[in-house]
Amino acid sequence: MSELHDLVQAALGAATDGEQVEAYAEEERRTEVSALRGEVEGMTFAESRGVGVRVIRDERLGYAWAADPTEDEVRAAVSAARENAALAEPDPSNVLPDATAVGPMPELYRAESAAIPADDKVRTALDLERSMNVLAAARIHLDFPPTFRWFLDEYRARTPLREQSAVAELPPAQAPPEELLEHVRQLRAQLRSHASGQ
Repeated sequence: MSELHDLVQAALGAATDGEQVEAYAEEERRTEVSALRGEVEGMTFAESRGVGVRVIRDERLGYAWAADPTEDEVRAAVSAARENAALAEPDPSNVLPDATAVGPMPELYRAESAAIPADDKVRTALDLERSMNVLAAARIHLDFPPTFRWFLDEYRARTPLREQSAVAELPPAQAPPEELLEHVRQLRAQLRSHASGQ
């Protein structure tokens, strides 16, 4: 497999007299993990690499892309971009900027992130999902009085005192978020049960 730098050099080397050629190469590895209710819902691994080529000739611009190419396929992409340029309308603004030196950009790639094992990524996804549930519970607690006060009043008014569940009382403000979330679930279940019995 050719290095990205070699692929770009192959593209530039395919330029002919009277034309400008620009090549862009990228390589990407991606891991996606989705979690729901404390379980892994999906996991995807994907890798991609390719070279994009722009050719400008007689003020006409053409573009072509080669996915996971060899050096010969990159040269073929330059030919395709050249053919596409011949079909385009001329435009005086079709020019490449002057070449300038580019320094290292370490922020584009973090070796420590790429080295994280898949099991650690799964644990991170599960931890994030769990944290989001905690945050959701905290928000429910903030919205609890105005959101559920009417339902609580209805529940208390229509249900004999001896039959009322403990969830008919608002949870204490200092209750842990997990407890608040469970309280809301129980309250909703009671309200559904009460409504179905009417």
